[in-house]
Amino acid sequence: MNTSIIIWNVNGLGDPWKRGRVKRLIGRQNPKIVGLIETKWDHCSDSLVCSVSGSRDYGWVAKGAVRSSGGIVVFWNKSFFRMVSTREGYFFLEIEFRDVVSLKAWHLIVVYGPQDRSDKLVFISELNELCSLLTSPVCLAGDFNLVRSHDDYLGSRRSAKLMEEFNSFIDVNALLELPLGGSSFTWHHRPGSNSFSRIDRVLVLPEFDSFYQDVALSALERVESDHNPLLIRWGGEQKDP
Repeated sequence: MNTSIIIWNVNGLGDPWKRGRVKRLIGRQNPKIVGLIETKWDHCSDSLVCSVSGSRDYGWVAKGAVRSSGGIVVFWNKSFFRMVSTREGYFFLEIEFRDVVSLKAWHLIVVYGPQDRSDKLVFISELNELCSLLTSPVCLAGDFNLVRSHDDYLGSRRSAKLMEEFNSFIDVNALLELPLGGSSFTWHHRPGSNSFSRIDRVLVLPEFDSFYQDVALSALERVESDHNPLLIRWGGEQKDP
């Protein structure tokens, strides 16, 4: 079964016209699961999800924005996946999915990392605690607001200490980063500026990479946001874990 997921910091979904543009991009890609970050929705509803998914036949779960900041919504095609459980933290929304064909379970964690430097270590600590609780294959994706090396940004200074802490988190939890195709960066400050960074990424446990065949990650063209949508694809039959 060919499957895809879109993960995207949309930088607000209050404008109906913008929701229409987002819906068209999603419709062209036809993903089975979508995670939208920084929705700025303090609540969610079937009608709001339909306004970006184009269908009322999707399951969904959401983490509300706080004072019009943040917000995550994840929705999925119920013909392919069922939600087993969900939990949320300060900076993440986690869903355990079960494939309706194979009945195998895996976890999707969609994150929105804080911009405030003082909160970034709290964010990393929260993810460390979450990863220690999960046993099924894990896919950790979203806007981390962190970079791993100096190659991940242009035009702005980044903390070497935070890079070290982020890389340590990845190593300690034996996570693998999916190579990004289509772009070197995932965020651009504004047209004409020279400020770029790769703050959106996808990390998986090795079990996820062996659970599905031919997992690949690409950056789609930016539309209505300063972040590129991330497209995760895999195809073929599932492997035995």
